[in-house]
Amino acid sequence: MAVSLGAVVATDTWGDAVSRSIAGIPTLALNACSRSWDLVVIGGGPAGAAAAITAARHGLRTLIVDRSEHPRPKVCGCCLSPLAMERLNALGVSAIAAHGEQLHTVHVDCLGMLTRWQRSGVALPRDRLDSELLHVAAAAGASVLTGVVAEAQPSGVVTLRRGGMTQQLNARLVIAADGIGGSSVRSSDRLRWRTLPRSRIGFGASLAHEAIDIRAGELLMCVREGGYIGAVPLGGGIVDVAAAAEPAVVRAAGGPAALTMQWLDRRIRDRERVIHSAWTGTPRLTRRRAAATDGRIMAAGDAYGYVEPFTGEGIGWALASGIAAAEHADRVLSGNASVDAWERTARRMSAWSHARCASMALLVRAPRILDAALRVGQHAPMFAARVGRAWGVQRSNALLGDAAR
Repeated sequence: MAVSLGAVVATDTWGDAVSRSIAGIPTLALNACSRSWDLVVIGGGPAGAAAAITAARHGLRTLIVDRSEHPRPKVCGCCLSPLAMERLNALGVSAIAAHGEQLHTVHVDCLGMLTRWQRSGVALPRDRLDSELLHVAAAAGASVLTGVVAEAQPSGVVTLRRGGMTQQLNARLVIAADGIGGSSVRSSDRLRWRTLPRSRIGFGASLAHEAIDIRAGELLMCVREGGYIGAVPLGGGIVDVAAAAEPAVVRAAGGPAALTMQWLDRRIRDRERVIHSAWTGTPRLTRRRAAATDGRIMAAGDAYGYVEPFTGEGIGWALASGIAAAEHADRVLSGNASVDAWERTARRMSAWSHARCASMALLVRAPRILDAALRVGQHAPMFAARVGRAWGVQRSNALLGDAAR
């Protein structure tokens, strides 16, 4: 299927194709549900889009389904780490990052102790990143269906629902990449979630730049008792805010907006803008599937497992996982691999990233210990650099004695 860059396939009812748009770009009208598929990818985030792009380029008849209309809000740190840039480059779409804001500094504020590092990276709104990747998937030959809920069976039968309409299709393979809040494999006991009992919830919003005191190119991470919060300018007068917190702490503060003002404190310039922003939440964050495969289903990206904190490498992990899942699917459909072999690949890929993030999650749960570590770093630059690398930092810079600017 040949389409121009930016064309996205979508259907409305199950017999009448209609034109819709993603990020203002006209879409191709096509009844995307009229045939069987080699691969159905469920989830239109970085993992799902990367999988669809890769699979379509391998010549697989690919359908990607997302429950949301795009662009859509997403709780995310919005940072493209060096790993994410490498994966975008591998997909041949590194130009997407040109729309982002260059990062050069990381500030970690732990109980008033401010540590500053140099960091390379790009901040890019998730709604723009996801929409751009969906456009590329369509250009590669994948069909894209948005605003539709999909649920997969191990047999490869996928049920699609939109409003009161229901349709089933058959897939030789399915990649579940619909994140921690997805329901695409809820009928599979083998793919059930294992959630850490003390797992925190996430929340975030896009705030007007006037609401927060933060400079261009700066990534701010504030570690507090009960959680942490990050802020980064995205350009266009917008600052992304994302946090992870114990549910009881959020409730005690009076909600996400109130807790943001409490934790960012002197950084808040306009309380009314914070209060009246659109806040989005997540389920409990730290979780992992009991398995990575069930029948014809493979789980990838955050739909396979997620570990707090917002270290800046989540998007990179999702892209890498999606690409690897699609490449494995191609080998399976070519008769050169088994679906079950994805289990080993997924665990191997996630082991280091999840272990490192888990260790950081434990550290930020004890901010006084982190504060002590940062103070030790004042006299041990190599130790400070080790802590900094947890946030994707390449070069250590000066340590400041307090959080005053």
